[in-house]
Amino acid sequence: MAENSKIDIGCAIDAFSALFEDGIVFLNEEGRIISANEKWAITHNLQGKELKNKLYEELLFDEENKAKFKNTLNNVLKTGINENVALDFSQGIVSGHYLKEVNLKKLQCSGNGACVAVIEKDILREKNSDKLLLATYRIASSAVVSETLSELFSSIHQTISQLIDARNFYIALFDPKTNIIEFPYFIDEYDEQPGPEPLGKNLTSYVLRTGKPLLVDPQKFEELFSQGEVVIEGAPSIDWLGVPLLSNGVPIGAIVVQSYSQQKRYGQKEVDLLSFVSGQIAFAIEKKRTLEALKESEERLRSLAESTSAGIMIIQNEDVKYINQSAIALLGYDENEIYNKKYWEFLRDDYKGWVRNRYEARQKGATDIPTSYEVVAITKTGKELWLQLTVSIIKYEGGNATLVTAFDVSSRKEAEFFLKESEERFRTLAETTSAAIFMFKGQWIIYSNAAAEALTGYTKKELMALQLWDLIHPDDYVEINQEFSRQMKKGGSFNFSNLRILTKTGEEKWISLKGGVSQMEGEIVVIATGFDITQIVQAQENLKYLAHHDYLTGLENRWAFHENLLKSMEECEERGKSIAVLFLDIDRFKELNDTEGHIIGDKILRAAGSRLFSVVEEGTSVARIGSDEFTIILKNSSPQEAEQVASRILDAFDEPFAFAGKEFHISLSIGICIFPHDGEDLETLLKNADMAMFRAKAEGGSTYQFYRQEMSEEAKEKIDMRNRLFGAIERNELALYFQPIYEGADKLVGFEALLRWFD
Repeated sequence: MAENSKIDIGCAIDAFSALFEDGIVFLNEEGRIISANEKWAITHNLQGKELKNKLYEELLFDEENKAKFKNTLNNVLKTGINENVALDFSQGIVSGHYLKEVNLKKLQCSGNGACVAVIEKDILREKNSDKLLLATYRIASSAVVSETLSELFSSIHQTISQLIDARNFYIALFDPKTNIIEFPYFIDEYDEQPGPEPLGKNLTSYVLRTGKPLLVDPQKFEELFSQGEVVIEGAPSIDWLGVPLLSNGVPIGAIVVQSYSQQKRYGQKEVDLLSFVSGQIAFAIEKKRTLEALKESEERLRSLAESTSAGIMIIQNEDVKYINQSAIALLGYDENEIYNKKYWEFLRDDYKGWVRNRYEARQKGATDIPTSYEVVAITKTGKELWLQLTVSIIKYEGGNATLVTAFDVSSRKEAEFFLKESEERFRTLAETTSAAIFMFKGQWIIYSNAAAEALTGYTKKELMALQLWDLIHPDDYVEINQEFSRQMKKGGSFNFSNLRILTKTGEEKWISLKGGVSQMEGEIVVIATGFDITQIVQAQENLKYLAHHDYLTGLENRWAFHENLLKSMEECEERGKSIAVLFLDIDRFKELNDTEGHIIGDKILRAAGSRLFSVVEEGTSVARIGSDEFTIILKNSSPQEAEQVASRILDAFDEPFAFAGKEFHISLSIGICIFPHDGEDLETLLKNADMAMFRAKAEGGSTYQFYRQEMSEEAKEKIDMRNRLFGAIERNELALYFQPIYEGADKLVGFEALLRWFD
């Protein structure tokens, strides 16, 4: 299909129906049907019927809606201007339908003169889509604003309840290392919350073993029971629906709803809904686990905010108290032009009062106000910017505040505008959408739009010389090819939520791609739509990185250090090798931080981390686990080798640090312990290395000390003496003596007070 302009309207209907969920019908100037796509016929139960030359309004409307449609049709034919009209289809030959938005566009149809394309948009479907999208936003937002996992679980339950009946709902979490299932959130009419249990033969365990959704009614349960797959446990339900929570393809838990009533049944719709949100729930739980495990401070949250592409503002007492760099970049103002101003001052005039009223109502305790909505902001240059705002109440600096998350949706709004106001031909619709559109015949690309050019870097002419597989990343080709074939055989369509491609310049991008089989000019073709999701994938990877690294120095954090040490201990134990653990502390850092300020202190910490990293061999684990505390893991290391590394580190810190025109001489105290000689578990190793470090500090700092058994004994003696001394007064073990002081032989000049302890 070298010349796409030759595609007539009749052929284009079926070819492009895969791109739209809307019914499309073409009428002549009298309002009689020329042709319609299959989705329109299915919607109105008119498959296989002779529709040509039938009056459109006579098939579907009552008298009131007939007149409304006819007037709109005449206006479009007369003026040539596209019009939208809301019509009630409930009085037509199909009962039970509802309000639709009908879009009329005047066209020039080949062989028919002027004609009108009628596109029916299901308003209720659009609302349900918004509802599902809002649910995913709320789950993602809950991961940030919930202070505890319990709050997150409760929020997830509330969100699920807005999608399906979830009065009986629980969350199970699974640890593959221990094979234990826990039930941290459990709401049920009959069963009590179970305790932790090993992976077994109940329905929850079945979902975790298979990693697939499971919908069970009594008949399905009997089938699984007779096959020995499950056992009877808990009160019998009418419907039981469980969906796995997957992290990198591995089950980490499950969400479960169940019904005990014949009036509340579940089906494929509920399976699809829970499956859709399960990925977001799994990500939210993993994220919250990480946040709780690391005990993120407010500065840590700020660091995360600065690393996300979303704009973030914290509002307190109506004023902006914090804004991240992404939000500053969106608005184009300087930072000092934003702080302590009302955030609605940056909105278009028709949104200012509306947003302020919502804010004030929420501050007064209103709970029925949507937490996500779209507004138009005005940048410093006067440009209008569509933003998707999500608001939530958080704790900030000891008080309540509002967290506002802003996403730039201008591109989507532009796409929506172009879809409503685009040119008359389907080709123009395709060329103005932000989705990359590809059409294949056989394996070859026979059509692509402008968005596909922008996505791949190839011109349309160059793309027509390629196959789809020429774009797929070589490392993924075999797997994607097999999955593509499997999906196409199963349903004649395919859907890849994460697909890696290479552009013309060799740049790696991530896209989502879906499509299916259609007909074009009597031939079988495949039409696919793709979206660039590279930034989303990169943001997810960045969050994973931040969960394992210290935000200030970029070194590993305490969590990553613990993981690495445990793993190294297992490896070395199997091979009969030893490990050296170095515990390092900057001498007199608090004094320096108090006198020079936190900015200089942070610079010194970053520079110290870099200098430590430069001294050790590549691949060595270097971590910051506290304010001025660092650790180093030396695998397969003898005491002599550990001593050499410690000496190199001390030598490296002989060189002063220079900041703000001043030199700072920094020294370290280093404690060293050897696994397994000085401890066989993580806690003991850290305690002993810490003890050795304090001995080095006691020696004046800028030195290292190996752990010795007597250090533990001395520490124990000091603790024991301290504890006994606390009770000495109660036990009357202290006595006060006055020792006379003489000048010469007989002149008394004073007394020396002595407190003696009779232990």
